[in-house]
Amino acid sequence: MKLNYNVARNVINAANEVKYEDWDLPVGLSLKIRNLMEWLTVKMATFEKERHKQLQKFSELDENGQILMDENGNAKLKNPEGFYEVYTELLNEELEGAPKLDIDWDKLEASGIRKTPKEVSFLIPFIEDW
Repeated sequence: MKLNYNVARNVINAANEVKYEDWDLPVGLSLKIRNLMEWLTVKMATFEKERHKQLQKFSELDENGQILMDENGNAKLKNPEGFYEVYTELLNEELEGAPKLDIDWDKLEASGIRKTPKEVSFLIPFIEDW
């Protein structure tokens, strides 16, 4: 699976939904997952800075250079098509250097740790030999 900003965003949302931070895991695996989530958070912060920069470029601005919002709290875009084209490019930008996880599922299960497919699906892009 190609890892891009869209996948990264979905991984973060899915991980938070299953409350991965509350899992009782061996320390080593817990640290690896924490490292992965911190890596993703840094990448998404970079994405958000660029998205805001592009939003600024494609939006109507007030006299102070601030983005004007409509009644629903969305930016008033002067060129919606242009923004969405750039935004789609940003979402599809490939990310490299993601930490990989080597998980011994049999060992986890033998020690009484069980997770549902929904709970662990966010890890799939990062599992070695998947």
